[in-house]
Amino acid sequence: MSSSSSNIETVSTTSSVSTTSSKKPTQNRTKDKLDIVLVGDRNAGKSTLIKSLFNEQTLIVEPTVGIECRMKRFALLDGVSPDDPEESINVSIWDTSGDDRHRELVLKHIRGKDAVVVVVRGGGHSAITSASNWCEAVGRSD
Repeated sequence: MSSSSSNIETVSTTSSVSTTSSKKPTQNRTKDKLDIVLVGDRNAGKSTLIKSLFNEQTLIVEPTVGIECRMKRFALLDGVSPDDPEESINVSIWDTSGDDRHRELVLKHIRGKDAVVVVVRGGGHSAITSASNWCEAVGRSD
């Protein structure tokens, strides 16, 4: 998360996680846990994305107030049980409020996390502007 980095990557999400590495996942692992923070404007879909990762109903999603954390163990390879500690990893996914009044709290909270995912709704000019603003804010908070 350096402040000089302003690359925006579009990511398609599904409710499963897989890797493309031919190496066994345990060969290069240095951590047993990942901390990921989702940031973005209000109603961008952060909570809905998390609920879909947990295979939960997403018809009615209450707005996040402040910061909420969910944990899940993900298999590192397709066909591997997430219960196998050698072939899976614990992931903490932090859902943050997109409300402006919580922005400073959110930006302080991202320090020390392994990844920050900027979530935007749609693909128009306002979504690109929002993503750019969040990337700049994340870079400054490092």
